Amino acid sequence: MTKEERAKIEPELDLAIKIREKRPYEALKLLMILNENFPDQPIITGMIGSIYLTLKDWTNALPYLKSTVVLSPRSELASLSLFHTLANLGFDDEAMTEAKRYVRRNGLTPEYEFLFTEMDENEYFN
Repeated sequence: MTKEERAKIEPELDLAIKIREKRPYEALKLLMILNENFPDQPIITGMIGSIYLTLKDWTNALPYLKSTVVLSPRSELASLSLFHTLANLGFDDEAMTEAKRYVRRNGLTPEYEFLFTEMDENEYFN
């Protein structure tokens, strides 16, 4: 993203971030407009996905989080969000595939290590 593009999106993005907890649907509206005008920006798709995740709207979160992981494959937050979304939708194999993708690419992080310990899924990485 260029400086000029960032300058154009910052006011709306900042407002969406500020209001997302108390007025998530209003924040989603702002972010959807930004996403139409500035497609393929992981900061925008990730925020949309995270709001849907907070609302436990797994189905709507899924495409935005998948997009964010493609656009920003090193983002642990995006990967973990996608993992939890897939798991909540009952796509356990796909969730583990995402976890393995992230860990193989970026290494085992404390967050993923904790998750695997809690799930007793460490055998996937042996």
